[in-house]
Formats: sequence, C-alpha cells, structure tokens
Amino acid sequence: MTTKNFFRSTLAIAGFLFFTSCNNDDTPNFSLTDKIPAAVLEMYPNAHIVDLEQDRGYTEVDIIYNQKEMEVTFNGAGEWVATNWDLPYNQLPQQVSEALNTAGYNVTDYECKAIKTCKSELTVYEVEARKGQGHEQDIYIDETGKILYKEF
Repeated sequence: MTTKNFFRSTLAIAGFLFFTSCNNDDTPNFSLTDKIPAAVLEMYPNAHIVDLEQDRGYTEVDIIYNQKEMEVTFNGAGEWVATNWDLPYNQLPQQVSEALNTAGYNVTDYECKAIKTCKSELTVYEVEARKGQGHEQDIYIDETGKILYKEF
C-alpha cells in the first residue's frame, strides 16, 4: 500500500470509528491502561500485545493474533469500539468479491482492510477499487456483499 493510500485508509477508518463509537463518553481515562490489556486478552486469547497508545480519547492496542497484525480500539470508558486488520484481496469472503465484480468495480490495491465494530455483528471490508477509467474509491462492503459506503 502506498503512503498516500495508507493515510487515506487511516483517515477513513478514523472517520468510521468516529461515527460508530458505542458510547458518547470519549473522555480519556488513563487508569484504563491496566484494564484494557486484560479485555484484549479476553477477546483474543493468546494474543501478543505489541503496543498500547491513547489518542483523542481512544485507546488503540496493536496486537498479533493468529499470526495477524490487528488494531483493537477502545473508547474513553474502556469499551471496545472496533478491531481492524489488513488482508489480501484473495482472502475476502466470496460474497464480497462477487458483489464488487457484479457492481463493475476493478480492484486497484490488493491489500484490503477488515473492520469489526461494536455496532454490527457483521465484518465490514474496505477495498480500493474503480469503475472503468473512473476515480479510485474506497468501497466499504459488509460480509454479505452489501455496499455500505463509497468514499472518493
């Protein structure tokens, strides 16, 4: 993923997290740094915690779980908000890749992102694609193949 695409993805995920926060209490609570690692290990047993940092009222925990690098995000109240991880295009669920093809999208970056949030039982996938010669877009699509959002 190019640097430009990395920053675009990071901004898109930050915006996505802003609008999907499970609680309005986003005030940082630095005493939670002791409780959050335990919560991560409860969610992802045997995960290796690589880094924990607080930013704008959220705590982001970088982990390695089942040989995948993942980022687990908690709000200021210590509640889980989202988990995201990178995956190659060929590991997307079949319904996702079929929906993209049916809608006429051509994938432009074979590194995709999976996002699991507290607002939905479904995993959402971020895929960079374009229709024909059009502009590249970030397509957010759930695991059933429903296109949720397009960002230009």
